[in-house]
Amino acid sequence: LEFFVKNLSSGNPVNGYTDFTVTSIYAGDLLEQIELLINSEASGVVHVASRDARSKFEFGNNVADAFHLDASLITPQTAAAGSHETSRVRNLSLNTDRVSRILGHSMPSQSEGINRARADRPA
Repeated sequence: LEFFVKNLSSGNPVNGYTDFTVTSIYAGDLLEQIELLINSEASGVVHVASRDARSKFEFGNNVADAFHLDASLITPQTAAAGSHETSRVRNLSLNTDRVSRILGHSMPSQSEGINRARADRPA
């Protein structure tokens, strides 16, 4: 999020990878969910992430929209065309079904996290 906000606010063009998929979660949401997990009786491995997967390009466009920045500065690009051509894993998303069952609610979406980040940002 900060990468896109900082660069787009400065008018810098950036690449948005269309073939890297992420489930980014806002830090405030992450802390809240971890606190709920600590207070639960659950054990084992859980993925605490947003409930929806998006490409980095889609994420950047969502950030631009929420922060009223120029999304046209984001160029869609594949990893092979950029600096990540040797990366093998491009789907970095995590499944949050287990943590949602444990806590009894869905994890926040990426859009909800982006909007919360905007609302929490100092003026």
